[in-house]
Amino acid sequence: LEACREVSQHRRAAEEQGPNGESPEWARPKDCCGCNPQPPWIRGSDAANLGMTRVAQRDIWEHQFPPNKCEGRKLLIARWSYIAHGIGSQVHIMTAILSLAMRHNRILVPMYQTFDRAKHSECNATGSWGTFDCYFFPLVSPDCEAIALKANSSGALPPCSTPETNEEVLGSDHPVVCFHHEPFNGLMNEASVVSRWGTAYLERPNVVELQGQVQPDDPRLLKVHWWRAQALRFMLRWPSPYLCHLTNKIRHGSYGLRVAAHTMQARERSAALLRLYNHQLSSSPAAATDAATTAADAASDASAAAATASTSTSSPLRPLSLNHTDPSFLSFADPTMHVRAWPGLGISSCSGSASSPGPAPTFRAYLTNLYDQVGREVYLPRPMVSLHIRQGDKGSEMKLSSFNSFMFYMHRLRLHVPDIRFVWISTEMQSVIDQSAQFKDWTFFYSQNERQEGATRLIDYERKCGLAQLVGVSFANLLISSDCDYYVGVLGSNWNRLINEMRATNGRVFAGYVTINLGEF
Repeated sequence: LEACREVSQHRRAAEEQGPNGESPEWARPKDCCGCNPQPPWIRGSDAANLGMTRVAQRDIWEHQFPPNKCEGRKLLIARWSYIAHGIGSQVHIMTAILSLAMRHNRILVPMYQTFDRAKHSECNATGSWGTFDCYFFPLVSPDCEAIALKANSSGALPPCSTPETNEEVLGSDHPVVCFHHEPFNGLMNEASVVSRWGTAYLERPNVVELQGQVQPDDPRLLKVHWWRAQALRFMLRWPSPYLCHLTNKIRHGSYGLRVAAHTMQARERSAALLRLYNHQLSSSPAAATDAATTAADAASDASAAAATASTSTSSPLRPLSLNHTDPSFLSFADPTMHVRAWPGLGISSCSGSASSPGPAPTFRAYLTNLYDQVGREVYLPRPMVSLHIRQGDKGSEMKLSSFNSFMFYMHRLRLHVPDIRFVWISTEMQSVIDQSAQFKDWTFFYSQNERQEGATRLIDYERKCGLAQLVGVSFANLLISSDCDYYVGVLGSNWNRLINEMRATNGRVFAGYVTINLGEF
């Protein structure tokens, strides 16, 4: 689990600008000649992400969070698409508008309180009713947003652009313009701003397998995929405290008892072995054998502990020169390895704070402290396959596939990675969850929420479940899915494409994506 309040505070601090509007140090490393920017929300090496990912993330962030209180900047106001669109479609449309805004050197400001899927009591309680900020960190600086809101409420804006007048309106000298995109008229694949980063989109393949065949790289589709992945990573870079808590709840509900049981078993085994070691310091080999038998009895519920004790019985352990009788040893009082190397959250004070004496910390030291503060990947049983199954009303847009069809590819994946057994299922269909119980050689994890029956329209399903449950759970599932190790789904679905794009900037570009169909993709 994540310590959401503390982590969110550190993440906000990581995005603070200097007193004169300077970018955070991760964006412009001063004492590291030739270093790439190091946005703390990007994991893995540069080679494990799409080309120039860290540079692109810095550039997008600096574009949306300009210095000097947004003075002298041109803005583009765009409302979120209507709720008739799926969430994946809404997010993809906004990535296209961000491309247009950046190409015309305008800062994108989503129109205030137009994200309909945040119009519920939970978002209202956090002060973010109707805004994307309910689920993720802000997309734009508050100064720019205030200027746009004032201009919009004053009625002084020029007429909003239409698909026919986009270039004229966006390229005008008006400081604040608005963008009209309903219907979207083919702008879904807008990615013209990619040229700013040269041919970075060609540096890493988008490895997609369909029916056993790796799909050929199409430069046009690679360009769209690269831009969507970059824009999406920026938009979803950090979950809000509300979404962080909700994701904790879903993780805990899915595999919390499993983690707790394994943790307690490990604690009991460690305690039994420590009692054995300490007893051996002052015992004869015969007594050591008795101690080993006692240790085995104390941990009889764990087969691994019994095996360890049995080995010790036949070949008594050599007395060890340690005596960990201090209870703090078993309570893991020293978190060094947990903070520095092992999975999970590591919160530590910044050793190079302004209040401490001595020289200013180097960029490397700064980075180490920053990573300690924002946390590493949260624990997930591994290796884990993300399996997203979209059925329901999607049959009007693509051919639907049965659960057995997906499992065929899951077993095929196991031919290459034999130790795979954990699966994170994200689906709107209850029938999928029911059918998963038939596959005893797999361990399935999923969020505990109400699901859809039959071909009910998604919008009707949302009304039935309530936005507060469905949308937050969907975003939490997306975050967990993007942290998996392998991916199976249907790229004919916008949500599957979100997962594919998220993993490409999450250190998993070479994990590839096995799809049953391509659909419009």
